[in-house]
Amino acid sequence: MAEHGIRTIDNISSNDLYNKYLGWIDEYNINPEYVSEFIRQVGIKIDKPNAVLSEAHLEFVESADLNMPDWQKAKEISLPVDLKYYALGQAFTRRFISTSTSYELDERTKKAISADQRLIMKKYFGSMMLKSATGLYHGSTYKPPTYKNNTFTTSHQHYVLSNLGVGDAAWDIDDVRWIKEHILEHGYSALNLHLYANSNTIRDIEGWATWYAAANTTVQSRLTDRLSIEGFAQGVSIEGFVLHHEEWIPDDYMLFLSHDEPCVAERVHPNPSAHGLQLIPGKNTNCMLEDSYYERAVGTAVIAKGAGVVMYNTTGGSWTNPEGFNFD
Repeated sequence: MAEHGIRTIDNISSNDLYNKYLGWIDEYNINPEYVSEFIRQVGIKIDKPNAVLSEAHLEFVESADLNMPDWQKAKEISLPVDLKYYALGQAFTRRFISTSTSYELDERTKKAISADQRLIMKKYFGSMMLKSATGLYHGSTYKPPTYKNNTFTTSHQHYVLSNLGVGDAAWDIDDVRWIKEHILEHGYSALNLHLYANSNTIRDIEGWATWYAAANTTVQSRLTDRLSIEGFAQGVSIEGFVLHHEEWIPDDYMLFLSHDEPCVAERVHPNPSAHGLQLIPGKNTNCMLEDSYYERAVGTAVIAKGAGVVMYNTTGGSWTNPEGFNFD
């Protein structure tokens, strides 16, 4: 009796392909090798609708005899992390399956996995790069907690302009020193700082590594010495920030980040079976690959809001969010 379902040009059952792709997705979801080093460094997974601002420290208070201690759970700052659903249609119609080879369908599935990796990176970088309530300290909504003798106001800002926050001039090495203070004053270590920039911005940084004139002679900077030998390969340190080439960062922006602790909360589906990338079957039980599609439930929000700074290089005087992080 003939087998039900749709077969490819090379006579492979679409149901066999569907089951193979499920296996690929399972391997992709559970194997940490598919998670980027950046996400392993800065991310932490949660399955609840809220996270806690990691910088909201608890404090001891003097206690009188027989008094109950001051319950400080209410002092934690709760941060909402919205779970959103993203879908990728495969366009696996009956006609498309029956006129394609299994290899062609395999390649489309591999592209879907690559698209999911880009989605997660876009969510992570978008949560940090965009000035919003789910990002770094952005001048409203959240007042940074006191750290030692450092106090802050609600207007405290980690989305800054070049020229020491004023704008009206291009960035230079003094901006990097100034931004370091923005991160250290919240209690982060000076030994674990990182700078992310694209190739065009790195070219700007190379312009900082130049000869400068002294009173009697021309002196070469240490940054020039290192550049002339190695170039700006990963591992070069600029004012204590390890430089990373990252094309997710748009032109005219830099992301400065401490890796002391997780910076971004990644909200996953509360049902463990729905974690990660999902292949949703079509309605045809004889060919589940037909009209199937991919889905990912994910939400992101910055939980270490003082651990990073985004700088915008501008000759103007106002902030503009970078493009490329919306899901239209």
